Formats: sequence, C-alpha cells, structure tokens
Amino acid sequence: MSAKSVTPKVGQLLISSMLAFGASMGCAEDGTGLQMGPFRVKPTIGLTFGHDSNVAQTNTDEVSSFFTLISPGVRLDSGNEARSFSLAYEIEAGRFSDSSPDDFTDQRLSAGVKLSPTVRNRFDLAASTERGHDRRGSNARQGTFTNATQLNSTRTRDVDRWRRNAFDVGYDFGAPGARGALGLSAGISDVSYLNNRDYTFYGDRSMRYVGGDFGWRIAPKTRAFVAAKQSEIEYDDPRLRANRTAYTLDSTEREFSAGLQFDATARTSGKVSVGRLRKDFDDASLGDFSGTIWDVGLQYRIRSYSVLDFVLSRRTQEAVNFLNALDTDFTLSRNASIAWSHSWTDRFKTGLDFGLDRLDYVTANAVQRSDDFSYWGASADYRMRDWLSVGLGYKSYQRDADTASATGGVFDFDRDELVLSFEASL
Repeated sequence: MSAKSVTPKVGQLLISSMLAFGASMGCAEDGTGLQMGPFRVKPTIGLTFGHDSNVAQTNTDEVSSFFTLISPGVRLDSGNEARSFSLAYEIEAGRFSDSSPDDFTDQRLSAGVKLSPTVRNRFDLAASTERGHDRRGSNARQGTFTNATQLNSTRTRDVDRWRRNAFDVGYDFGAPGARGALGLSAGISDVSYLNNRDYTFYGDRSMRYVGGDFGWRIAPKTRAFVAAKQSEIEYDDPRLRANRTAYTLDSTEREFSAGLQFDATARTSGKVSVGRLRKDFDDASLGDFSGTIWDVGLQYRIRSYSVLDFVLSRRTQEAVNFLNALDTDFTLSRNASIAWSHSWTDRFKTGLDFGLDRLDYVTANAVQRSDDFSYWGASADYRMRDWLSVGLGYKSYQRDADTASATGGVFDFDRDELVLSFEASL
C-alpha cells in the first residue's frame, strides 16, 4: 500500500471505526482486555498522521514529506503468580507521501514464561523475533555521500531492513522482602540485514552474554547492588580498510558495576550505577577500550500529577558507519535527558523533553569523528474515553559532527517532526 492511498477520508474512516468498535465493546472500557477461555486478550491500534521536514536526515537537498503510521497489535496473557505466559504481536507500517524509499513495515513477535516453583525461586524465559529497519540518514546511511563507493547513490534505495532473533533466560533467588537477592541471566541474539547487501552485510552479527547481580537492602526503601556481565560479539564477515588486510570486529566485553536502587522519599526514586567496561578485540591490530561507564535514572515528583525524569548514561556501542570514508572500531556514547510530564486533569496531560547525546567514533584509540546530537519536544494528550486517546506532538532534532578529516559538514542535519496520533485499546 503506498502512502498516497492513505487519504484523509481513509483516516476518518479508521477513526470512526475505532469509535464504533469501542462503543460496541463498552463492557471492556476498563482497558484490561477481553477474557477468552484461559487467556486475557488485549488488542490495540494506533494511527498517526505527521509531517517530517528532513526524512533522510541529510545536510543538503532535504526531502520533506507527510506520513502515516498504522500500528495494530494484540497481547495474550494467561496464568497466575506461580506460572504465567504471555504472547504479543505488533506491526508498525509507515508510508511517506513524497518519499517512497522510506516506506517500511516492521513486525515483532514475542513470548514470555514466568515460573515461581517456590517463594524464593523465580525463572523468566523470553524469546522474540522481529523485522525492523534503519531509517535513512542513520547507521550505514549517514551523511550525503554520492560517490562510487555507494554504487551511484543511496538516496534512491529503500531503507535498510533487518531481522533480529533473541532468547533470554533469567533466574532470581530471594523471597520478596528479603534483605538479600541474587540474579543470574544469559542470552543470545542474532542480527541479519535483508537488503542492500553490498554494504549491509558488514552489520550481520551475533551476541551472547552471561551476567549476574547481588543486591542487599541497606534501608527500608534502598538497595545496594553489584553486577557483572560478559558479552561475546561475533561478526559474520571481515571488513576491509585502506592499505591493510581484512580484519574483524569480533570482541569480548566485560563490565563490572555497583550502585543503588531507591525509593527514598514520597518524591524521589531511581537507580544509580557506576562501573568499568573493557572491550577486547580478537584482532590484535585494533585498539582495545577500557573506561568508566554509568547509568543513572532519577524521578522527582513535584506533585503527584507533575513528574520530572532525569537520565544519564555512558557506554560503548558497535560500529555502524559502514559507508562513509571514516574507519571505526566502535563508538562511545554519552547522553543526558530530562522530561517533564504534567497531568492537568484526569484526562489531559502535557509533556516537555530535552536531550543531549555525544557520540565518539573511535579507531585505534583515536577519535575520528564526534557527533553532538540534541533534541527537544512538546506533547499534549487527551483521553477521550478509557479506551481511546488523542495526542499532538512536536520534536526538533539537530546533529553537528566534528571530523578528523574535511567532510564539508555532510553529517550535519536539522529535522522537525509534527504528529497527530490516535490510540485505542480494549
């Protein structure tokens, strides 16, 4: 279905259908779903109309477009505190009226099982498979290069699509309210790109991890913890770099951290974690990394209806800029954000958020490029019914890149997005 086929008349029809459907299901307006045999079924649907001022996130020749997002989903839950099962399926389809290469259809199927054979032992199993995409202007498609390396130009190509499969298992020991608690976890994930294989094959990789944490209650509402995790990252194919033989970005990451999790007062709660991460590459010619990482999330309730959220983090990420001329072993990300949510009435609330990200692209322990990415946004949401809400939002994005070589600002961009959304659930 093309973007031009989703006309305002169709949008009106979809909204009217949601209104009629919800009215006919008045018994389910509490938002808890429908009971069907042993399962509680909760269907949802979202409909968004918007305008993007720079769809491909480019520095020149920006393409603006109206777009429509349709996102239906369904979730099934069954069980009790001792045994429970969940299954969820979600779709998000986006269509751009003036930029068909950016059209996408993402899907995600996930399942989870929770088992508590005794009050002190709990097991979690989770599996998922999803098909997603990288929007143009991100990851391998950053910048405005149109040289032969990109095989004429990437601007006319469809978005890069990928498949990700994951399986995770967790075990927790400790009765609710006990002073001490132990947690163990392990998992595996695999990412494979599905199109534009002349360059996206570099991103095919798998990751395995094992981890554990131990927490100890040091006050009625405060818990101290220590955690450790080891991850093995393996790429399917080697890479090429000028004036050298093929190399691999396979690596082992080890991280150790300690912190506090607290609900200290009626107004303040959060989690603070600080630690050390070491990334060792299998290829001895690449520069390893060892540095401090942190993860901070704090919430301050000005009033019961007015909340501030603060987030700070620093850690490594995998290299992603496969197309441009800059060689990258990994990236180092640091971000900070603040968000304010205020409920004016039981049905109407507004939000403001602001964020700053710093992303360093590192090769042989030298920063080849540094991005300063900032955004701010405002939103308003009105709950028309218990099962139907409408929202209006605006977001502004900006990226400024500082590179070790002259690239003419090809990585910089500005982008604005305005959306009107409807969400319905039973």
